[in-house]
Amino acid sequence: MKISKREKVLLVVLLLVIIAFVYYMFFMKKHQEELTQLKQDRQVEQDISDSINRRIIAAQDLDNEIKEAKKELKRLSKDKYSSLVQENQVVLIKRLTRDTNFKIKAMNFTERHSTLEELMPSYGEINPDQNTENQLESTEAEQTEQQLQNTGDYLIDALDVSLSFEGDYEAVDAYLKKIQNYDKKIVVSELDFSANSGENSSGTMIIHFYGIRGIDSLLKNKEKSYFKSTYRRKDPKTAYIPYPSYVVLNTVATEPSPEIDFGVEDVVIDEEAEEITKTVRLDSFEKYDVFFLGSSPDVYGKARLSSKASDRANSLKIDFDFFNPAVKNRANLVFDKNKKIIYEKLSSINLDAYLDTNFGENKLGFTIMDSTGNQKDYYFEINDKKAEWLNLSASVDGELKYPIMLKSIFVEGDGIYQSVKGELFIDNLSYVAEWGVLWIL
Repeated sequence: MKISKREKVLLVVLLLVIIAFVYYMFFMKKHQEELTQLKQDRQVEQDISDSINRRIIAAQDLDNEIKEAKKELKRLSKDKYSSLVQENQVVLIKRLTRDTNFKIKAMNFTERHSTLEELMPSYGEINPDQNTENQLESTEAEQTEQQLQNTGDYLIDALDVSLSFEGDYEAVDAYLKKIQNYDKKIVVSELDFSANSGENSSGTMIIHFYGIRGIDSLLKNKEKSYFKSTYRRKDPKTAYIPYPSYVVLNTVATEPSPEIDFGVEDVVIDEEAEEITKTVRLDSFEKYDVFFLGSSPDVYGKARLSSKASDRANSLKIDFDFFNPAVKNRANLVFDKNKKIIYEKLSSINLDAYLDTNFGENKLGFTIMDSTGNQKDYYFEINDKKAEWLNLSASVDGELKYPIMLKSIFVEGDGIYQSVKGELFIDNLSYVAEWGVLWIL
């Protein structure tokens, strides 16, 4: 049987159609279904990924909010007690009467306890406009809060002390200012007192102390207790003795330290005075070689290195806290191992200081002791107290028997108007001495 050309073409076309049909049914259609399924799976994965990313962003935002909330909570809780111990409050109330004519005749104590819900009725309420999910979260938060309160956490303790006292107007005023300057919040109410200046009279007042249970564990920060002397260093016997283990700080340094150069920094020629002066660096406070010493057990504080420097890498930060503002207080910075001994006649002592806004009317000065044991205080002149580094200078005059020792640098507060708490930074301690006489021909 002979197949015509036309039939051959039809057979080829038919064969191609069959092959195309088989390819589509057994290969292409199957892969198309797999591709469609993969696209659907990809979209599902993309949706899951977007949801996770949104949750991650939300979690990061929540973490930032928690950090800011903790910072705010820590700031607000600085003046709050974490617990109230009646014996401690009795000691505090009596201790605040020191150096005043305020006399306590009787005390009556009343303890009260309350929850946050009692103090703030709206605490934990659910907003009716919230959706179901937020309502569920709020309900869980309420349950958690209730569990905390059941265990005794976040309860507000109050101690009310009713005082009967005797004193004149100045004594009552001094006592109230001590309470006002105390670093923990103390509320005075129902003050009944009437007296003229210099006349004693009897009166009554109620002092309220408030404490928040569990605030220490919440902030992980122990509050400072004034009933333990943990912030002072006792004066060692050789603290002010200049001769054991001292460094001679004159202008000729045999092997100057690569970090602290005790050489001449500047030479100034004053043609009118016909003198040449030189500036010698005593300490740039790159290394820690000092300790804090209070003038009484009521002076607390500490000294440490800080990167907030006027020059080079470090400065020295001093924190002071005067518990009893009715007397003169001093926070002394004492040089420990390397005593500052000077052999040449001084004209002034200089340093750079950055004063905290709470420095107030306090004074910054230093004490010099000469070789005969006589000592004298000098004060830096502070004309403008602002938040920047200030170059301060104090003239050194009087008859001093050389060599002399720079005994200490101090912050001094005097009287009830002193700032009882603050901080400052000092750097670049130096002295100016005579270099010689300028001969003008």
